[in-house]
Amino acid sequence: MKLDLRGLECPEPVIRTKKELDKTDVNEVVSVVDNEVAKENLRKLGESLNCKVVAKEVGSDFEVTITKYGEVTSTDAKGTFINGDSVILFKQNFFGSDKELGKILIKSFIYTVLESGNLPDKMLFVNEGVKLVCEEGDILEDLKKLESNGVKVAACGLCLDFFKLKESVKVGTITNMYDIYTTAKNAGHLIEI
Repeated sequence: MKLDLRGLECPEPVIRTKKELDKTDVNEVVSVVDNEVAKENLRKLGESLNCKVVAKEVGSDFEVTITKYGEVTSTDAKGTFINGDSVILFKQNFFGSDKELGKILIKSFIYTVLESGNLPDKMLFVNEGVKLVCEEGDILEDLKKLESNGVKVAACGLCLDFFKLKESVKVGTITNMYDIYTTAKNAGHLIEI
């Protein structure tokens, strides 16, 4: 299978390549990308799946060939935790320290979570993170899809009150700090954003 992934922004080349590799009738995927970062991201994907990876420059593009040795061994979060759920805690509505870039990154992160095929059990939203469950747009649509796929989405009621957003919640449930604490404390794996 050959994929032309030139011109696509991160994380799309990785997601599309991974989807092809997940197909049982596909043993090899050749992904054509137009930048070094995408090439390296595909190399990392292949290595994380225990596949053979060969990258070569072809003109101004790169061809990354990922070949299965057998069954692709995706890390399945639910299978690796001894105790508790996998939880993502969103403390702000952007990712990192720069708000402008951070809004782009948070959108990309949530999209990647959705498309990864390795969904968390719960997503908690506190402080400015609660704004993500209230704002219209791509992020909200991705959160709705995550919820429809069984991910529990919950936003802090105290935070929603503070920002006067309680009536604006468009996805998930409203929760309390005790629930947030016990969920985070008992998580088998906790990611904080």
